[in-house]
Amino acid sequence: MKKAITSALVLLLCLLAFAACGAPEAEPEQVPIAVLAAMRVEAKQLVKRMDGVRQVKVAGRTYTRGTIGGTEVVLVQTGMGLKKAEAGVRDMIDAFQPSNLFVYGTSGALVPELEVHQVMIADSLSLEGVEGGDAIPADEALVSLAQELLPHARRVRLVAESGFSITPKAMARIAAQSGAVAIDLESYAVAKVAKEKGIPLLVIRCTANTYHYSTLPAWPKNGPIAADKAAEGTEAVIKKLAEMG
Repeated sequence: MKKAITSALVLLLCLLAFAACGAPEAEPEQVPIAVLAAMRVEAKQLVKRMDGVRQVKVAGRTYTRGTIGGTEVVLVQTGMGLKKAEAGVRDMIDAFQPSNLFVYGTSGALVPELEVHQVMIADSLSLEGVEGGDAIPADEALVSLAQELLPHARRVRLVAESGFSITPKAMARIAAQSGAVAIDLESYAVAKVAKEKGIPLLVIRCTANTYHYSTLPAWPKNGPIAADKAAEGTEAVIKKLAEMG
């Protein structure tokens, strides 16, 4: 009896130790589609569209693996901001050597004519404080494919900054300088690394606010809906790539 209780306790301790470690450490391997999202509320919108979902850990970073349309996909939640996005995409490329990079999630409108929950396909990515001519282009083939699949989406330039611009005056200044119509905190960093590595990039964002309704107050209501719309568009493009082989 004592021996049985001891064995049970040992098994329980092993299970608890395994649970505490989280996702198992895995070896790097090639995955064709790598997707980045900044926040959990964004990441989970694509995870729910994946089959065979599991978590793996490579070099200390946790990723979500699964398939969309039969194609292997890996997703990482980077956290917010340019530095975290750049670190996340570099780690992901090292771990999975993807053929294509996707970024999706929410953004803020910079111009009055952009409505809330407007899905956008970025054809170029710029950085606040850098003139618009220095923008990094997204992959034209992926952008054109996304336009065909998402006819109501707008093709736009996005600008990234290091914080939140919550006043119309600040938004107008950034829009005039960059030539962008919407803003986020991560896409430019990913575009910079994608260009450096020669990996095609597609960015799909959806506005969580209008020009007249600043990002922070609007977020609890509009953010999850915008994230879901951006994930829906991302899923459509990945499925089409799977069909095309």
